[in-house]
Amino acid sequence: MKRLWKVLPPCLSDLMGFETVVNETEGLGLIDDSSTYKPLMFGRDGNGRPDRGRRPSMNDNSDVGGRPWAAGKLDRDKYAEMTGRPDQEGRPGIEGRHGHRGGRGGFGGLIPGVRVLNSDIRNEDIITGTENKVMLAFEKGVKQLSPNFVLLAYGPSASMIGSDLEYAAEKITEGSSFTQRAFIDEPTSRRARRGDASTQSGLPAASVKIDGEKDYLYGIGCTLEAMGRLLLAPCETIPGSLNILGANTIDWAKEAFRDLETLLKQEGFQILSRWGWKETTENLKMAPAAALNLVVSESGLRLARYMESEYGIPYLAGAPFGAASVEILKNRLKEFGSMAAAGNLAKGQSMEIRSAETARRANEEQIKGIRSVETAERADEDLRKEARSVETVGKPNAGQGKGNDMETGAEILIVGEQFMANAIRRELLRRGEKKIRVLSFYEMDRAYMENGDQKLTGEDDFARWANAPSVRMIFADSDLQPLVEKEVRWVRLPNPGSMFPVESMDAFNMMGGAMDAWLNQEGL
Repeated sequence: MKRLWKVLPPCLSDLMGFETVVNETEGLGLIDDSSTYKPLMFGRDGNGRPDRGRRPSMNDNSDVGGRPWAAGKLDRDKYAEMTGRPDQEGRPGIEGRHGHRGGRGGFGGLIPGVRVLNSDIRNEDIITGTENKVMLAFEKGVKQLSPNFVLLAYGPSASMIGSDLEYAAEKITEGSSFTQRAFIDEPTSRRARRGDASTQSGLPAASVKIDGEKDYLYGIGCTLEAMGRLLLAPCETIPGSLNILGANTIDWAKEAFRDLETLLKQEGFQILSRWGWKETTENLKMAPAAALNLVVSESGLRLARYMESEYGIPYLAGAPFGAASVEILKNRLKEFGSMAAAGNLAKGQSMEIRSAETARRANEEQIKGIRSVETAERADEDLRKEARSVETVGKPNAGQGKGNDMETGAEILIVGEQFMANAIRRELLRRGEKKIRVLSFYEMDRAYMENGDQKLTGEDDFARWANAPSVRMIFADSDLQPLVEKEVRWVRLPNPGSMFPVESMDAFNMMGGAMDAWLNQEGL
């Protein structure tokens, strides 16, 4: 987020990933920041991104816009009552400070479905600290939303001045009386309505170590892990059950998630919880009872590894996009069920479905017994095309390619969320394509990178790859096209992680045969 982008619009920040997760729960999110970010809106496919409508005038009654009373959803007096201040022209208020076009409000729970507030820190808080403002925001959030738990995150300003959100989380969890020192600045009418300046909560609370400097996938992953550490406790395993981790509303279309649930139920699995999708706190707390975790995007890996380490729950990882990938997933699920039924699969002792990280911790003989994608490649090229595993178990030194892989002559580049890109590569390899590299501006996990894959550091980095002589086809956001100075075949990919795309393309259904149909339509 620190880099200056000249062509590609900036991506959603880690704080927007935080918001994406919290909005799908019964919790409360607090961001210690002066900004009132726009809420992520939901498109027809169920995925979220900031609304990019035009900015209306004060008297605009259209259903787009910067103030919550647009289309009569909230009148001005109600807005003033809930926020404690009237909307004033020329003052940073609900429209935010991040330059978002359109949107319907900011953090604060004013809009249905938004469960994240900001602390509204100001210049004087740089000296006195933000603790008071955080607790004021907490009180307001509890009153408006009645949450089951609380997650706190740092905005850039609070991070720079060293705010202590861990202490605030402890106070919230303890339910201690917290006397506000800064109430002198609060309107008398508000103090009188509340009656006192203390809070007794006892709600589970934790801080998430993000600060607005990284991308949304990092924020989603850190938030899911923090939720897991906060809410989960050991419980009895329920055979034939699983959790879905990482199916977030930015990257996953509603239809794709529906098809995934249908598939898992047809295979006889009970879904206990959905991490990243709409879910109750009660169901989230059931997660340690699962026999298996299914990780469907890179953002679910942190939580999966935590649950494997803490509760011994093995996991499969990969996006089941494309009919061949779905068949692989079915086979892995059946294999898992057979091993569990035979008593050969105790928690934390899986073989074929264990993660690369677990495999590396095993002894050398055990590692040799795990059939990875790389092993399949070395054994038989034809088998490689047909048996790409849903989980890529990397070699001990799996990760970014050796040096600059442009010298090896990559012909096809796929730029996007890692698991989606890996699934597209898997299908293209099955169709006979070769020399394919996955690149991403977002978070990438080394265990799921093949030699030559790379996390991009900026536009110039992508331009060097895209203009290499051997490249003939690129799967990517169309906003990247101005960086390519040669003739290539361009296949557009969704760009839901882009904040202000020139050409918007929401996530679409790639589950099973839907991805095959898309590739066929593209003439591939």
